[in-house]
Amino acid sequence: MIVIFLLFIPLSVASIEISEVMFSSSQCSDKYCEWVEIYNPSERPVNLTEWNFSDTKSIDQITCCGFINNCSLILQPKSYAIITDQDSQLYNHINTTALKICIDDKTLGNSLGNKETITLYNHTYNDSISYDVTKWKKGKTLEKRSDESFGESLVLNGTPGEINSVWDLSAEYTFLQISEVLPNPFGEDNLHKPDGEWVEIYNNALKTIDLKGLILKDKDDSNQLIIADNKVDGNTLICSHCYKLVYRDGDTDFSLNSDFDEVRLFRGDTLLSTINYAGAVEGMSFSQFDEGFFLTNASPKNPNIKLNNKCDWKLHLNLKKSIFTNKDFSFQIYATRDSGLIQNITATGTVTDFFGKKIKTYTPFKKRKISTSAKKTYSPRLKEGIYQLQFWFENLTCDDQNLQNNNVSKMFAINPLYDKSDSSLKITKINVGSDNRVKWGEQFTTKVEIYKGDETKTSVQLWVERDGKKLSKTTRVNIMDKYKNYPLTLPIQLIPNCHENIDSGKAELVLSAFNLTSKKEFTISDVDPGVCKDLLTYIKEAKKNLTTSSTTSETETTSSTKQKLTYDIIDLPNSVESGNILRLKVQILNEDEKNSFTIWPYVYRGSKCYSCDDEERDALAKKVSLGDEEAKITEFLVKIDEDVNPGAYKLKVKILKKGRKTTKDLTKEIYIKEKEEIAKSQTSNLSLPTLSNTKEEKISTSQESSSFKETPESRNHLTGMVVYESSSMKTQKLIPYFLVLTLTILSLVVVFNRK
Repeated sequence: MIVIFLLFIPLSVASIEISEVMFSSSQCSDKYCEWVEIYNPSERPVNLTEWNFSDTKSIDQITCCGFINNCSLILQPKSYAIITDQDSQLYNHINTTALKICIDDKTLGNSLGNKETITLYNHTYNDSISYDVTKWKKGKTLEKRSDESFGESLVLNGTPGEINSVWDLSAEYTFLQISEVLPNPFGEDNLHKPDGEWVEIYNNALKTIDLKGLILKDKDDSNQLIIADNKVDGNTLICSHCYKLVYRDGDTDFSLNSDFDEVRLFRGDTLLSTINYAGAVEGMSFSQFDEGFFLTNASPKNPNIKLNNKCDWKLHLNLKKSIFTNKDFSFQIYATRDSGLIQNITATGTVTDFFGKKIKTYTPFKKRKISTSAKKTYSPRLKEGIYQLQFWFENLTCDDQNLQNNNVSKMFAINPLYDKSDSSLKITKINVGSDNRVKWGEQFTTKVEIYKGDETKTSVQLWVERDGKKLSKTTRVNIMDKYKNYPLTLPIQLIPNCHENIDSGKAELVLSAFNLTSKKEFTISDVDPGVCKDLLTYIKEAKKNLTTSSTTSETETTSSTKQKLTYDIIDLPNSVESGNILRLKVQILNEDEKNSFTIWPYVYRGSKCYSCDDEERDALAKKVSLGDEEAKITEFLVKIDEDVNPGAYKLKVKILKKGRKTTKDLTKEIYIKEKEEIAKSQTSNLSLPTLSNTKEEKISTSQESSSFKETPESRNHLTGMVVYESSSMKTQKLIPYFLVLTLTILSLVVVFNRK
């Protein structure tokens, strides 16, 4: 009995530590809430019988879980135990060697919240912690560090039964220093990382520190930048004696002034480090030294180096190609300050021929004060031959650290016959089905290849004929750029031939441009009854009762009314995944005069934007210019915000015509799904665009019709395609109006006859 008593004495007096807490509220999913991890740091086992757990409102006794067989309450040395409630599903979702035990209730204490004091105790010992975490990421736990402090876990759902993810981190935030600040970068100050303004922090502690949640402020206390994963490279951990850059990354209120400002680092309300500066220079930073902060060349993530008159100036020579005609030769010379102070710059250059003879001399910059960059353009007239351009700096007053970019040279040739190639045309495919047949009055498309050489004409025409007689409308488009291949898909509309005055059979599709012609044969089979059924008779009778200025015939349909300005959203998917890209196209069919528009889309619900990413709603705005009767399709890629709740939202496209104060708004329904919902359905309504070096072609139309339905083939070609509507479609749209008018006239006739 004495031996047994002596064995159990250590079990009752040994110490136990609370090492991790997963509290409930809205901070975790049901299957992981709530639990507490405890640790036995001693060399002896501890019997947890008659131990209790409490929060600020309730006390529970530690016991075995009713759903676990062969339960033990003995916590071995250097081991973990997990405490949860009797209804918990936790142990079905984790794989751990920790001791699995429960309390004698359905909740830990009175259900653990964001602010608690929890205690683990028996009649001889207790361990207690208090915490207040109002801003806590969902699914994160409260973990103990090696210095006895607690912090947010680095991994979702914590580390039950394992060493804490923050165990080796330090809470010695006073060792953090602001070591460097870039208040005036090259380019815009608020660009997304890695561009734009940034602040460098140095960790002088002996352990890694987590910067997450720390706050940067400028001289205005209300202008804050909270350090998070999206504001740094990688994660927010900063190792011992290491540097970490915190980017402004588009933040709208935290902004560093160039003339004078202050940068401060806070943990809560505690000031950790501060820096004051004045007189910022574009591209240069303020760095910390023992004597204070001084203007230096930027050295992100590296030890600071004093300026000592060091600099880096470079020259760049821009030649768009290497062979020119004697009429189109031009070049630009740039002088750029990459680092160092602003100074007066002199640069000189020459053009020499193949034998080294100096042809021309240039001095683009002569003692010119350049803060960031300067450019000079030249367009000399040179004879046919091979030449060399060369430019260099003269008498730089600073110690340039890269002399290789102080001298630039390029070879080029002048050839008066360069690019004077002939134009060509080819009809590659007629989209009329596998039988190569099409009905009268039917609309179809054709693929063509047009190469425009040294040609000033712009008009391209397409029609169907037989023996010199046209059997269709004429499709007209304009192409503008020389020395370029245009793979186009063009629409064509056959005449109805409702009276069958023209025989069916072979016909030719004719493509004409630049005094060239290409032809391709196909077959017209018969009259389309859907187009011709009682249509012409009805239209003639109905139009007698209308005072319109339009006339209809089998060979041509014209209208004296002006083409209306129309807008539409096309190719819009029904749904998009949260955090993904919504691809949409906005089509504008212009009226009979030149116009300019500004277009921008966004996704919203209520008063909140879900595609703005803390930017203005017009961040995606594009300017579009159209000529007379030109159709243009503008594509947008709209990034949906992360973690958007699934449901129905609105897509709004705003179109502002130049000269007007109010916008034209287009609104469509869009459903945002979670990623797992998309995966289950194995469908995707999004497709990323294929990058191409082909420039967007501007194609204007003088065609008499007003709309063209995009085919799968046409999607692979240029935007701004000809918009086309058949005469049969026009008349079908008029039928309801004719019926209403006819019924009205008949009613009036009946009324007057009764009188």
